[in-house]
Amino acid sequence: PILSGIAHPGNQPADIQDQKLMKALFIGLDALDKDLMKSWSQDGLLPTFARLLDDCAWAQTSNPVGLYVGAVWPSIFTSVSPARHGRYCWEQFQPGTYETRLFTPTQTAAPAVWEAFGKAGKRVAVVDVPKAPLTTDINGLQIADWGTHDPDYQAGLRSAPEGIADEILARFGSDPVGNCNAIARDAEGITAFVRQLQDRIAGKLEITKFALEQEDWDCLFTVFSESHCVGHQCWHMIDPTHPRYDPAIAKAAGNPMLDVYRAIDSAIAELLTRVDTDVPVIILSSHGMGPHYEATYLLDTILKKLESPPTVKSYPLTMKLLEWSWARLPQRLRSALRPASNKAKTLVDPRTRSLSSRNYFKIPNNDVFGGIRINLKGREPGGKITPGDEYEQLCHQLEKDLMTFINVETGEPLVERVVHT
Repeated sequence: PILSGIAHPGNQPADIQDQKLMKALFIGLDALDKDLMKSWSQDGLLPTFARLLDDCAWAQTSNPVGLYVGAVWPSIFTSVSPARHGRYCWEQFQPGTYETRLFTPTQTAAPAVWEAFGKAGKRVAVVDVPKAPLTTDINGLQIADWGTHDPDYQAGLRSAPEGIADEILARFGSDPVGNCNAIARDAEGITAFVRQLQDRIAGKLEITKFALEQEDWDCLFTVFSESHCVGHQCWHMIDPTHPRYDPAIAKAAGNPMLDVYRAIDSAIAELLTRVDTDVPVIILSSHGMGPHYEATYLLDTILKKLESPPTVKSYPLTMKLLEWSWARLPQRLRSALRPASNKAKTLVDPRTRSLSSRNYFKIPNNDVFGGIRINLKGREPGGKITPGDEYEQLCHQLEKDLMTFINVETGEPLVERVVHT
């Protein structure tokens, strides 16, 4: 059956030891948009999806408010919320400091479901599940970051057992796409990008078939991430109202998103022929895709205006010049230099150094939802706000103040709602 949601068995092996675990195939589709998929299926452009939607059980899922890109896949493969697995963003505020750091898969605090399966004696194969750490003692095999969106570049391709990675490279080569943010965005660059994504889908299919052939698994997980990559880079090409829409490029490059979705549709059809008809197949498309219009980049400016702390120095001219220069660098160079840039800003930006003097400040939260942390006594090193009444009053006043801001172009509220964690 095709489902856009799945209830995992519990993480404790005892939950499944006394049950007969049916052999199953899990196919993940990273950020594949449900509305596009359903529309193109109805038009006959995605025959496999059309058949699955007609013949199989399916349901729609939604993410908890505020938990988005960095939290989705860890929540899926651990079966617990970010409150337990620990990842809510690609870059996270570090408790006990006023710093932010990149979150790596190895920091995931909860075990993956395949660890529970393995401890219960079930044989499992795992192929390219995004953000998943390598389970070195897996009861089966795992291939990590051969071809995923936003992989752990420092760790690179890795596998358990270790030698599988070398065999994958020898048989199927390396990821033909690499960093999708570094592509050229003219018609020629987009066309080449789509070909690379189609090649990666074909490679992922072959790697998954290779894994299937190793033995008769109790469960196999595999994820296609190309829908995520093409969505980020090419959504504007199917949306004439998008500020980046260029009719000349759209005419020359066609419909990159449909091309990639069709390749995924064909790959699923091939995989379904490789499993017996009585094997349950679970297909999950994660958080979808769409245009990115938001104002979270203004949040800390707003917070400082509300608080007006006297100890925060004015933004120095040097930083203004650096940011002006940064904005004019080519996208490919900015992507390569971003880690160094983030580190440099924390060292020289007085706004970062003065967080301890403020009552509240912005923290990273996936660039879509704003995140605010209260500088709490007993929790932060230089805490200012006392837990209890003072904290509650500040939160409610802050919510009231934030809801007063409007978008002057539309007259609508700038903040849709404020969620108290």
